[in-house]
Amino acid sequence: MSSDLITKLKCPKRGRLMKCKGSGGKKKKYMYYNCEHCHYNIREDLVETKLMDFIFDLIEYDEAVK
Repeated sequence: MSSDLITKLKCPKRGRLMKCKGSGGKKKKYMYYNCEHCHYNIREDLVETKLMDFIFDLIEYDEAVK
């Protein structure tokens, strides 16, 4: 998932907005979100996985209710 799609995440510890950052070399780039206040980090791929699971749960619930 591109970091352009999700640009605002709140830190679970401080509730402040986290910044999207990248690291790695030319071949492989790793994206993560960082809280500058408490230094909490979370990888973008983990955010994407959790978000997709949540969306699929919503779709499943919607289909069950119909």
